[in-house]
Amino acid sequence: MILIVSLLAMTACTDAEPQSLEELYLEAGIQTADKITIQDGSTGYSKTLVDKEKMDGFLASIDDIMFIPEADQEKREGWRYSVSLFDGEEAFNFTLNEIEGTYYYTEPDIFPIVDRYYKELELSEQ
Repeated sequence: MILIVSLLAMTACTDAEPQSLEELYLEAGIQTADKITIQDGSTGYSKTLVDKEKMDGFLASIDDIMFIPEADQEKREGWRYSVSLFDGEEAFNFTLNEIEGTYYYTEPDIFPIVDRYYKELELSEQ
């Protein structure tokens, strides 16, 4: 019985609904991004976008990506990239598979897009 309860707790369903990334950051209060930081989870290095044209291109490529809650919400370790969108002092932070403690998969896969942008940016350690 304890094992069943433990398994249910580890794979507890979330009441999160599938949403586009744009819906998620707008709900968090980010109306206009004036800075975007991408951090590599394997090195810890961060790269920052402040050029409006590059930020608009990046957001246009990821805004419509759907974040769909994973059935298995068991805690995970590590991440590939963390992205922070800034609107003045407000920030919306997410990893490619987790937002505010809820785990997601994305349709289409967000990884190749973020990976490409990260690799094209000059390194600015922060």
